[in-house]
Amino acid sequence: MTAPLVLELPDEPAAMGPWLDRQLVGIHLGRLVAELEAVHGRRAGEPSRALDDALSEHLAAVLDSGLSALPRLSLREVLRQPRLLLDLQERVLTGGGPYWTQLQADDAEVLSAVDAGWPSVRSTRNMTPPATPTPTPQEQPAPVEVAPARPQDRPPRVLLLRVWARTATVAASTLLFLYLAEHIDPQPIDPQPIDPLSLPAVPFAPRAEWGWNRPGVLDGSGKVSDYLTVLAESASEWFDERPFTPSSFALRLGELRTGCSRLIVAGHENLPPADRDWLVEHCREWAGKLDDAVHALERGDPVDRVSTQVDAAVNRLIDALRERARSA
Repeated sequence: MTAPLVLELPDEPAAMGPWLDRQLVGIHLGRLVAELEAVHGRRAGEPSRALDDALSEHLAAVLDSGLSALPRLSLREVLRQPRLLLDLQERVLTGGGPYWTQLQADDAEVLSAVDAGWPSVRSTRNMTPPATPTPTPQEQPAPVEVAPARPQDRPPRVLLLRVWARTATVAASTLLFLYLAEHIDPQPIDPQPIDPLSLPAVPFAPRAEWGWNRPGVLDGSGKVSDYLTVLAESASEWFDERPFTPSSFALRLGELRTGCSRLIVAGHENLPPADRDWLVEHCREWAGKLDDAVHALERGDPVDRVSTQVDAAVNRLIDALRERARSA
């Protein structure tokens, strides 16, 4: 199971810009944008900002030397509206400086993708051109030496641009899927009558918007003590439902793990740096415990045993949050 890219986001602001630069020239930008959209979501009716408005006077510096030129607040704004990264990728593609070309040339995955498509281009480039009519003596031009094509040459930049174009296509497809899943309500075709008495009992109906997934919980506002207390109380909502089948427990556990990812990448602007670092560090530890529980469930461990492990981990994180809130 591939780990989410959002979990690789650096904690240090100074490392965030260079990391995002590598994603912009890499082949996984579409996946990253989709994950960030899933984490932050989009409020209904919220307008999308244009790249020039979001980056303002810093855009020229970004095109020259990367996202490290952005102030911290502007960089956080880009993460909260990740579709700006797709716009920025297109702008870098058409107007980026040598910094971006070198960054892409150092990306092993990009070069591997380019090399995979290079033989077909190389064979076309090495084709013998068709014969042309011999000009009359008075029209005979001076001979021009043409250097033979060398198969070992590094693929031209146009192939690198093709890789970027493929990345943008994947990103657009992913975001289209997310939009359709959110806005279109599929209707059944020619539904057949169903006898309610023939349906099996459903012991658990998962709800996505609970705990740290509930809107407003991670808004990064209010007093530090109140904010940490709300985080603790939201985590305790894990105990509101007790699924007992593997499938329903897997859904519930997945929702808890998603909330943990959202907590890790949230801004927490109201927290002092020390509290913010403490929260992110402990969240990563809790996420590791939840990942262990997911793997145990996938191995076939009994639900009651895995549930006991998760309950213990959740109780520890609730206690830690409340203790930190009391000392804030």
